[in-house]
Amino acid sequence: MEITLEKIELVRDRTGVTYREAKEALEATDGNVVEAIIAIEESVDGGVSRSTINKKDELVS
Repeated sequence: MEITLEKIELVRDRTGVTYREAKEALEATDGNVVEAIIAIEESVDGGVSRSTINKKDELVS
């Protein structure tokens, strides 16, 4: 898949990463915007899903 500036900006807008990070994520996912966003979110969260975090919060509360 082609990696365009439009795709890079979509990833940046949704994740807040740099142009370089967005481009690298798109390259790693063959230009798939959704997969690139997911990969960035997983790297930021350290692989822990938000649902797991919410369950932990419920147990502590």
